[in-house]
Order: sequence, then structure tokens, then C-alpha cells
Amino acid sequence: MNLIIYLVLSTFITFQGNPKVDYVAELEHCEKSEDYCPKFYDVMNLEKDKSVRASAYFGVATMMQAEVYSNPFTKLSYFKKGKKLLEGAIAKSPDDAELRFLRYTVQVEVPGILNYNDAIDEDKSVLDKYIQGHNDALAKRINDFYKQMNN
Repeated sequence: MNLIIYLVLSTFITFQGNPKVDYVAELEHCEKSEDYCPKFYDVMNLEKDKSVRASAYFGVATMMQAEVYSNPFTKLSYFKKGKKLLEGAIAKSPDDAELRFLRYTVQVEVPGILNYNDAIDEDKSVLDKYIQGHNDALAKRINDFYKQMNN
């Protein structure tokens, strides 16, 4: 009897696949510990083809990989690859406030020398409209980020 239960459960678990990855939680791990960034990159690399949103998070993870390397050319290469992925995701889903929030946070935090700040005002406008009409986890994250920037 135990063997039958085991076989049924193992078959069910096999068909269920991996649990859904919480992209926000993965990113938050990086914010808490830079040591987690390579793991975030690996996780998002596996997810990147699953959705536009996953591709955007992989773009951010790729940009964050620049911090792992000391060679400036390698750093710039990772940053450019990540930027291209993030911009491509936003081009596919321009009304997605979460993608706009990802780009906004990157653009306000990266050094000016990278010259990646051309959509700050546009994204902020989208985000401001979003938080006026929503009271969800994303709106809270946006408001928290705004408060953090003002401190």
C-alpha cells in the first residue's frame, strides 16, 4: 500500500514541475546580500524564456552581474546585455507597470557615466498613475522606493 501511495505522489509531483519562482523575492534577496546576485542570475537564466516579465528580471539580473567582475569591459558587457533584455521586455509590454518599475529603479541607481537615464520621467509618470489607481503589492513597493529615495 505504501508503495502505491509513493508512486502516485511521486508521479503527481513530477507532473507538477518546479514551483513558480517569485521574481520579486529573488531580487529582494540580492538587495539584502550581494553574495546572492550570482544565484539570482542563475535562477532567472532558467526562467528567462517563460514570459516577458521573466526576461525583464533576467535583464536586471544580468546587469547586476556586472558587480561580480572587476574588469571594466566585462562589467560594461554585462550591463549592456541586461539593458538590452530589459528594454526588449518593455518594448513587448510597454504598459506593464512592474517592468517600468524595474527600469526606473535601475535608471535612478546606476552611475550617470553609464548614460542610462533617458526614461526616468516617462517611467515615473507611468508609476505615479499606477499607484493612484492601485493598492496592491506593486503599488506598495513603488511607494516604499519613493520614500527611500527621499531619505
